[in-house]
Amino acid sequence: MPTKNLSQTSFFTPEFADPRVLAPASLPWLFRTQAAKLYPDWLFSDWHGHGRRGRDAWPASVLMTTLLLRFSEEGMSRKAMVRRLGTDLAWRAATGLEIGGKAPSESSFRRFERYLLGRDLESGVPRYQLLHEHHVRMCVDAGIVSPEAVWAMDSTPMWCYGAARGTVRLLGDGLRGLGKQWARAKGQTLAAVATAWKLPFLLAKSTKGHFRINWRDADARAGLIDSLAADVLRVIEQVRAEVESVRYNKRKGLLRRCRQLAKVIADDLEVDDSARLRVAQKVARDRTVSITDPMARHSRKTRSQPFRGFKVHLLGEVVSGLITSLSVTPANKGDGTVALRLIGRAKQLHADLSQVLGDTAYGGAELHLLGRRQHGVDVLAPPLPVTRPKDRFNSTDFDIDVAAGTAKCPGGVEVAMRQGKTRRYFSWSKASCDTCPLRGKCLTARATCKTVAINPRHEELIVLRERWEREEIREQYRTRSQCERLVNQVVRHGGRQARAWGLQQATLQASVIVMRCNLGRLARHLAKEEEPVDLAAA
Repeated sequence: MPTKNLSQTSFFTPEFADPRVLAPASLPWLFRTQAAKLYPDWLFSDWHGHGRRGRDAWPASVLMTTLLLRFSEEGMSRKAMVRRLGTDLAWRAATGLEIGGKAPSESSFRRFERYLLGRDLESGVPRYQLLHEHHVRMCVDAGIVSPEAVWAMDSTPMWCYGAARGTVRLLGDGLRGLGKQWARAKGQTLAAVATAWKLPFLLAKSTKGHFRINWRDADARAGLIDSLAADVLRVIEQVRAEVESVRYNKRKGLLRRCRQLAKVIADDLEVDDSARLRVAQKVARDRTVSITDPMARHSRKTRSQPFRGFKVHLLGEVVSGLITSLSVTPANKGDGTVALRLIGRAKQLHADLSQVLGDTAYGGAELHLLGRRQHGVDVLAPPLPVTRPKDRFNSTDFDIDVAAGTAKCPGGVEVAMRQGKTRRYFSWSKASCDTCPLRGKCLTARATCKTVAINPRHEELIVLRERWEREEIREQYRTRSQCERLVNQVVRHGGRQARAWGLQQATLQASVIVMRCNLGRLARHLAKEEEPVDLAAA
């Protein structure tokens, strides 16, 4: 870091007011001393103000530094971020702003976030992802990752910013939102729309508060839900029929809201014996939980801890804490479905990656096989457990030989493999099962004969289970517990709660948090190599 003398320092710079404001190993110190390397010109070349044409704008380095400082603690809103930038000496020193000078507004940050969400013109990759990968390469080049690196991946919940509601609130609040959009598109008031649609509850503050029924009465609830669903279907049909009468740029939002409401009815309701719509006695696979955050989904962190929103998937080096790749998905997305994407990105940034540790969610045979074939990476995770019904046999109790195409049941009856449309399976006849003395331990009360389906990766799964029984593999896997460090630092800096609507904004937030965590480690690493400068003495 170059020495600063008094002739180079303005009376209005934060460093002059407080020489200790840029403490070595801190984020403000890193941003001020390494700004040119952290924010390459090739990434922000098309941002406003970089060229001779277009309107002036705040430099991308100022805006990006502030976004990273926003999550330097536990995170804050945009308004709080703008207020702090106006008063915090460390923040102004990090961004190069003078005391009392102008600062970017909230709208400037919103425009810059939209810019980061856009794709690079050459590579087609989102700009925030390119910036994250650039920072990871800086950390790798600086020597943060040791030769004895241990790589692991995991996921953690992120609650959505939008309100998660029940069926009645989803339909009522969604219909109220559709009414507001229709009123703006037609240049009318919401009261006029409520009168035209014959829906007075659109003007109420609360959907449930407007309908004065006994919510413990099942018949009253069923009648209300049927009536509310009929109103929703009627309004959807009317909006779709008249959407050509509004401006073209308003149609897309109206039709999107109609599709969301129709999906709520399809997922949450079913027709009963009286031909009325009621709450379905089932769980929809991809159920919508929020109208304001339509990409949010329901899932469980543990058996007793559900959550609604998104899921942040991470892959990093557990010793140094460097996070090399991440992805944000709806909450009901399985961890194993994202693993190959994480491994591929991490492999591009660190070619020496050869093994990744994971929990049981990454123990599928297909993931292990594709990880080795496509990327040359061994996924070390406990294989998926075999469920054992109480006091009954499971598939492991059958002597299955896939190569020979035969299987022998615990009763000693051998059958040949059969090939169905989508799976391979073994099936025993009803006659053999009826005379078997072990029938009570093999079949349920309603079953007439035994059928055992074969996993498409059965051979690979057997190899994984045999490998998992080896003591050296168990000992090697024990280091995976350190993966909680990766998750903990993201959660500690605001990764548990989304700060804006939508999956895109959640992905941007998680990426900024990960960049902040990586740069924090880079700052501490560089501070050990450089001799700190005493600005007070200078």
